[in-house]
Amino acid sequence: MRAKERKPKPHRISVAKADRFAAEAHERGWDTTTKVSKTGRTVRVIADRGAEEITIDWREGAFVPNTCEYRFGEAVCKRLVNARSALRKMEDQPDLKKITKEDRMAVIIASVPFDPAADRDDEILAELYGRVVVWRNNLSGATEQAQVLPLEETVRGERVRGSRQTRMSTTRTGRRIVTFCDGGGEGFRSVALDSILQVKGA
Repeated sequence: MRAKERKPKPHRISVAKADRFAAEAHERGWDTTTKVSKTGRTVRVIADRGAEEITIDWREGAFVPNTCEYRFGEAVCKRLVNARSALRKMEDQPDLKKITKEDRMAVIIASVPFDPAADRDDEILAELYGRVVVWRNNLSGATEQAQVLPLEETVRGERVRGSRQTRMSTTRTGRRIVTFCDGGGEGFRSVALDSILQVKGA
């Protein structure tokens, strides 16, 4: 009877480094998948956030140069020199001006609690009341944020309904816009849904 072939054990140090990298990726809001080569010598971590992806390899405990890269959609956007640079890249937001409309929408869907292309106006507004919206200013490129008023809020001693201060509209070119009263007292804001980077609790 033929002896059963033993499957090689993954390299212990490579696995430890891959596990540590995956844990830090999770802390930054990325999902990860770990793969081990047939020989067990190489361990690869694939991290993704929406349309973004970072791959990194270790072979026999050592980082493998020229295999660590950042992708957005189908394009390789940047080679990364080591695990630390890959983790720093995870903390960045993608440059929405340099990617396709389809890839940009994939990033937004992964980062906000609604689908900016498919959800109804009332569904989107329900996710915004009382929360902080973070967006990229299309003119300056800077990141801004403001709180959308809750459904009911006291402003200068008066009860104000957020539903009366918040509305959706669509431009002639088809961009969907949310206009709301800034809970921080900065007046009204109009933000394109495809510019929103994050929606977080107030």
